[in-house]
Amino acid sequence: MSHSYDLIIVGGGLTGLTAAYRAQQRGWKFLLLEASERLGGSLETLHSDGLLQELGAESMVTAKPWGKDLILELGLGDQLVSPQPEFHKTLIVRGGQLVPIPEGLRLLAPSQWIPFLRSPAVSWLGKLRMGLEFFVKPRQDVRDESLASFVRRRLGKEALERIAQPMVAGIYTADPETLSMRATLPQFLEYERKYGSVCRGLLLSPEARASRGPRYHLFNSLKGGFGQLIQALRARLPDESIRCGRPVGHIRPLEDGWQVDGETAPRLLLAAPTYAMADLLRPFDAPAASLLQKQEYLSSATVNLGYPLTAADAATRGYGFVVPAVEGRDILACTFSHRKYPERTPPDMALLRTYVGGASRPEAMAWNDEEMIARSHMELSRLLKIGEPPISAVVKRYVRAMPLYRVGHLEWLSTLEDCLARWPGLGWAGNAYRGVGIPDCVRSANEAVARLG
Repeated sequence: MSHSYDLIIVGGGLTGLTAAYRAQQRGWKFLLLEASERLGGSLETLHSDGLLQELGAESMVTAKPWGKDLILELGLGDQLVSPQPEFHKTLIVRGGQLVPIPEGLRLLAPSQWIPFLRSPAVSWLGKLRMGLEFFVKPRQDVRDESLASFVRRRLGKEALERIAQPMVAGIYTADPETLSMRATLPQFLEYERKYGSVCRGLLLSPEARASRGPRYHLFNSLKGGFGQLIQALRARLPDESIRCGRPVGHIRPLEDGWQVDGETAPRLLLAAPTYAMADLLRPFDAPAASLLQKQEYLSSATVNLGYPLTAADAATRGYGFVVPAVEGRDILACTFSHRKYPERTPPDMALLRTYVGGASRPEAMAWNDEEMIARSHMELSRLLKIGEPPISAVVKRYVRAMPLYRVGHLEWLSTLEDCLARWPGLGWAGNAYRGVGIPDCVRSANEAVARLG
């Protein structure tokens, strides 16, 4: 049978676009199918009234090189920006007040003890319990455990509630009671295994010692926001190879390839959420569809609020703050966007971005836009003493967008890979497998195309 294409890609987010770019580099004729009218998935940048508003991800970790490598390859190296060092400070809410997160804190535990001991973010009893982590015996059981179980076991309840939960929620929007330690933060398990202690590992391991000091340079964005990355990828792909606004109705395996809504190719790459994949695979592979359906997703929203700088200037001398769930607030975190990266606002404007929903406040997704804006403003007025209403507001909802890496995630993934391996020419990629960030999606696409080659 003759094929219309060398590769069909289902899904036009960052993963699918990166896969299309790699396919083009190989000289393949491809077709990318995206259900919505817009490419880019969860990456979207809004430019209006002099404001650069990130509606999705606002930062990219450079310690994972794949995202930055792609940006350099696309000729956007001169567009990379780092957080502004003069505002290098992040805050955390404790007792309704904002206090600085101590320098040297590494998500779960401190790598520098003097700043940590001086910090009001944790009580003295909590600090004492965290210090006793040096003497907690390593766990011998190699089975996966939840992040909450790991932190309680090694560092104590207060470290979980006041440090780990809000820090990790900023990445995964998940409940640490369900989050897989092996799939999300395996480096801390390695510290326990190799050094007998997380805190000792943070003091002695070469990689931890190399990353001491300010870490703002480990994060990047683009001058034009991450929408600039989507535009650069799109500009390198032929118009006739991309179809938006038409959800895929069915896929069917052939003797020598795949048929997708009447189009054929020897290779098929699914870069869509696992629940969408499950619907497509179910007619001919019910076991794989069942496995894919087990992957859960969380929903959240961002709320960009613009204020006169005079209303927020003194209270926003940092990058933002996170909110422990035990504080019972309506927001999960807030970024001071006008401080974190340069030239995001006019000089007389402040731009604050709150995060709403996630595992700790799922009911927030039922609020309408006006209520999300009102509740976000109320929290900012209380915590930052902002006395004026916002002069602009943009809500962006991400429904079932963040995969939940439950305990046992890597075992689920191994079973899924074995199940799907029976289909020649079938690939899959995205944020549901081995990482949720921008670099992880790029890496997933790179590897999927390489396997199909």
